[in-house]
Amino acid sequence: KQLLRKNKCHFVEEAVVYDDQPTTLKDCFNRYKRCGHGLNKLFWKDGIKCIGKFFTTFDFSYIDMFLTLLFIPIALLCCVWMPLYYGYDIIYSLVVGNMAHVMEVVKLIGVILLYAFLIPFIAQSLLVVILEHKRIKVKSFSKLIIPILIFPFFMVVYAIGVTLGILSRPKWKAIKRTGKFTYDDVAAQKNKNEGDELNDAISEAKPALLLNEAKAMNEEDNETIAINVKIENQEIELKENKEEVSLIEEER
Repeated sequence: KQLLRKNKCHFVEEAVVYDDQPTTLKDCFNRYKRCGHGLNKLFWKDGIKCIGKFFTTFDFSYIDMFLTLLFIPIALLCCVWMPLYYGYDIIYSLVVGNMAHVMEVVKLIGVILLYAFLIPFIAQSLLVVILEHKRIKVKSFSKLIIPILIFPFFMVVYAIGVTLGILSRPKWKAIKRTGKFTYDDVAAQKNKNEGDELNDAISEAKPALLLNEAKAMNEEDNETIAINVKIENQEIELKENKEEVSLIEEER
């Protein structure tokens, strides 16, 4: 709605939003049902207008918003029409004894799930990790492998919740919280993270500082040695000069 009104906002890269996420599957479904119900209305009321605005203004913000909201009707299509259509096709083929067609349909479903579902969503989660690894604050990439691989299954839960929200009128329900988490806790965690980042930076910089210090000490030692050698040479020259003077005086 704000986009259609041509209202603009400023992007702040350092801004961080803390959201109270559900911790149970039931609360997830309740939240996604509410999101699906509201976003479906938004898509047909305002989102559909964005595609027309794009072709008149060529502003990619409109097409970006349209494609974002387009996931809602696509979720409904994937969760309702596709299971009914392919389910009926498989059952009918089994009844008439056409096993070859059943195998073809199963293979087709496998290809669809692989190339239109598993690979795109795994690639999306991997891209998020690559672009936001500094904000995620996970030092070992191996800890993120399992979340990346199971992200498509999270999207299944999200799509089913959205579909249920489109087909019903969900009401707001408070989610269960595992504990109290105040703004002071957020600020304390932020300070702790900043302190950890500073310690990490110091740890990473320490070898380089030690190496530079060793080089500086080595250079100072070399300069000291050169000065001592120079002094010794001067003393030797002075001694030789004295001996020459003594020999000349003896000859006289």
